[in-house]
Amino acid sequence: MKHRVLTYIGKKNQIELYLPLAAVIMVAFAIRLTFFFFAEPWNQDVRDTDILRSDSLDYHLQAQNILNGSFLEGGRTPGYPIFLALIYSLTNSSVTAVLLLQAIMDVCVCIFVWMISMEVFRDKKAALLSVIIYTFSFTTAHWGSTLMTETLFNLVLISGVFFFIKFLRITKVKILILSGVLLGFAVLIRPVFYAGVWLILPYMFLFLQGRHGLKKTIGLTVVFGVLISLVILPWHFRNYYLYDSFSLTPVFNSNLYKSVTILAAGKEEMTEEGARTFLGGVPSDLNENEFALGRDLRIIAIDYILSNKVDYVFQHLKGTLALLTRTDKGIILYYLLNVEKPYEAHPFMGLKESFTGRIQRNLQDLRQEYYLTPIMAGKMILEYAAFVAGLALSVRNKRYGPSLIIFLLFLFFLFSPGFLGVNTRFKVPLISLYSSIAGGGAIVLYLHSKHLLTQLLERAKVYGFKSC
Repeated sequence: MKHRVLTYIGKKNQIELYLPLAAVIMVAFAIRLTFFFFAEPWNQDVRDTDILRSDSLDYHLQAQNILNGSFLEGGRTPGYPIFLALIYSLTNSSVTAVLLLQAIMDVCVCIFVWMISMEVFRDKKAALLSVIIYTFSFTTAHWGSTLMTETLFNLVLISGVFFFIKFLRITKVKILILSGVLLGFAVLIRPVFYAGVWLILPYMFLFLQGRHGLKKTIGLTVVFGVLISLVILPWHFRNYYLYDSFSLTPVFNSNLYKSVTILAAGKEEMTEEGARTFLGGVPSDLNENEFALGRDLRIIAIDYILSNKVDYVFQHLKGTLALLTRTDKGIILYYLLNVEKPYEAHPFMGLKESFTGRIQRNLQDLRQEYYLTPIMAGKMILEYAAFVAGLALSVRNKRYGPSLIIFLLFLFFLFSPGFLGVNTRFKVPLISLYSSIAGGGAIVLYLHSKHLLTQLLERAKVYGFKSC
C-alpha cells in the first residue's frame, strides 16, 4: 500500500512539472484558433476569393486531380497536394478541415521545439521559454490559416531535425531512418530545402568522425544520404519520364528569372512586363513543357546576372535583410484588425524601397500603426539576442553539436530565398529553428541583466554614501 501511495505521488509530481507546458500549449492553440476563425474557411465567398487563389488554388486543384485518379501534372513537387488529397478524401474536400488540422499541426511544432531545447540544454525552464517564444509568433499562426505549404513543411522539418539531433546523441539506426525520411519528404513539400538537406551530410560526417570509427561514420552517412534519395528520386524519374528533365522542379529557374526581371525593371526604369520583353523571356503559354521553359529562362537569367553581378548580389542581400527584419506588425494590423494601410503597398516593395526610406516611412506611420513597429521590432531583437546567447551557452556547455546544425539551417533558410525574403512565409522555418535555442539564451540574458542591475544599484548606494 505504501509503495502504491509513493508511486501515485511520484506520478503526480511528474504531471505537475508539465503543467506550465500544457498551459502554454493551450495558449498557442487559442492563438491559432483565432487566426482560423478570422480566415472563415466555411464561408464560400471568402473561401473562393481570399483562400483559394494563386498558389493555394493550384494546390487545391492538384489535390482534386489526385482524388479523380489523375497523375500530378505540372512542375510542382507532390508533398502538399498529396497531404491535401488525403484530408479531402476523409472530409469531402473540406478546406475548413485542412485549416483546422494545420492549426493543430502548428501547435505540434511547439512540442518539437520543446524537445529540441531539452536535447540542447537539459533544462525544462529553457525549453518552456522556447515554446513561449514560438507560441507568440503570429507569422506562423497566420500561415497556418492559409492553404499553403508552410505549416506542413515546418512540422516535417522541425521533427526531422529533432530526430537527427537525437540520433547524434544515441546513434540508433531506426532514429536515423525516421529523420532521413522526414527530411526527404520536407524537400517534396518545399523544394527550397533541396540544397539544405544535402548540407546536413558533411556536418553529420564531421560530427560522427570524432566519436566513432571512420568505417562506421562513412556507413551511417551513406545510409542517411540513401534514405533521403529514396524519398526524392521517384519525383526526379517522374519528371524525366514526362518532361525529359531530371530536375526536381522548374520553380528554381522561374524564381531566378523573376528576380532578374525585378532587377532589370529597377535598373532600366521600366515595368516588369517591359523587363521581360527587354530580357527576351518566353511567355509560359507558348511552351507547354515547364521544364524546357525553365531551362530557357535560366540561361537568360544567368546571362543578365553575369553582366550585373554587384547589383544582383545587392538585391539578394536586400531580400535577406527584409526577411531578417520582418515583424508581426503587418499580420496583426492588416490581417487581424483589418486596418487600412497608411501607405500605398505594391509587390516586392521591400526590394524597391531603400532601407532608409523604409525607416522614414515607419517613423511617419508610427501613430497610424499604433506604435506597433517599435514594439514588434523590440520583441524581434530580444528573440534574436536570446538565440545568439543560447548558441553561446550551448558552446560553453559543450552541447554545440545540436545547436550548430540548428544554426547552419537557420543561415540556409535566411540566405536562400534572396529576393523572395520580402514575403513573411519564408520566415516560418526560421522562427521554429531559432525558438528552439532562444529559450536557453533568454535565461542567460535575464541572469546577466539581473547581475548588471544589482551592480548598478550597489554602485548607486556607494555613491550615495560618499555624497553624504
